[in-house]
Amino acid sequence: RLMNRDNPNLLGKPDEHKLLLPATEYYKEKAFQFSHVQITIDVYLFSCHYTDVATLNSLAKFTGGQTNRFPAYFDSKDGEEFYRLLSHALTREQGWESVIRVRVGKGYKVTDFFGNFRLRSTDLLTVPCIDSDKTYALQLAVDEKGVKTPSVSVQSALLYTTSFGERRIRVHTLCVPVTSFTTHIYQSVNSSVLTLMLFKQAIAMVTSSSFDKAR
Repeated sequence: RLMNRDNPNLLGKPDEHKLLLPATEYYKEKAFQFSHVQITIDVYLFSCHYTDVATLNSLAKFTGGQTNRFPAYFDSKDGEEFYRLLSHALTREQGWESVIRVRVGKGYKVTDFFGNFRLRSTDLLTVPCIDSDKTYALQLAVDEKGVKTPSVSVQSALLYTTSFGERRIRVHTLCVPVTSFTTHIYQSVNSSVLTLMLFKQAIAMVTSSSFDKAR
C-alpha cells in the first residue's frame, strides 16, 4: 500500500528531490517481470487526492509505456482527451518484442539513454511494444583523447515483430559533422530537440542528486 508522502516542509530543502523518487522498488521489480514476458504498461491516473506518481510511473518507465494523469478527473472536462488517448493507444500500429541497439564510431561512447525502456546491457534497450509515438535520446562523449575525426557516426538497429508475425530489423545510420566553432552549432541545432534533451538531463540529475545540481 502506498502512503501519502507529500511533505511541504521539504520544499526548498536538500532532500526535496526525494519526493520525486519511488517510495518502493516493488513496482520497478514488477515492471521487470512484465518486460521479461513482453508486456508494456500504460498508466492512467484519475484521483482527485494525492497520488504517488513517482512510484507508479515505474510501471510505465521500465516497460516502455506512458503515464497519463488526469487530476480530479471529470468527464465533461477530461473525457474527450482520455477517449482520444485510450483509443489511439489501442488502435495505433504496434511493433512487438522489440529491442534497440545503438553503436557509435571509434573514439566516442554512449554515456546515457533517455526514455522509457529497460536497459539490458550498456547499448541494448528492451521495449516490449514499440510505436511511432515513442522517442529515445542518447548522450555521447569522447572516449579517446586526441580524437580529431571530422564527423561522428551513430547507428541504431530496431529488431521487432509486426502484427502479422514478421520479424524485422530497421536500421538508421547518421553521420554528424564535428566542429569546434559555437557559431556552427547555433546555425544547425534543433532548438526544440535540444530543449527537450536539457529537460530530460535535468530530471535525471534531480532524481539522482538534487535540484541545486540540476540547476
